[in-house]
Amino acid sequence: PNGVYGTRTTPTTDNVLPPALQTSFKIPTNGKPSPLFGAQPYTQQLLLFEEFGTEKLDPTLPAPPLTFPVPIVGPAPTQDPNNIARSGPSAAALEAFMRQPGLYPFPAQ
Repeated sequence: PNGVYGTRTTPTTDNVLPPALQTSFKIPTNGKPSPLFGAQPYTQQLLLFEEFGTEKLDPTLPAPPLTFPVPIVGPAPTQDPNNIARSGPSAAALEAFMRQPGLYPFPAQ
């Protein structure tokens, strides 16, 4: 993008720990994993929120005209003024995308 290409060391540039102290590439920061503070996996009820509202989805709606907005450079906190890889889409474009009716592709199950 924009004529700038990375190398094998590009992903490690902004890591919390220097390469000699990194423990694994499985953790996004290549740092140590967060402590669990005694939490056990899947022992508590997971509360789900209705992200799409309570209206029934219509499987016959056509595909929406707007695709998911791409990140852009811009002001903080949602964008980075210099680095598109650290940015998100503009709030207006994201809101316009989310206001579209229906869900595409419609879930099979």
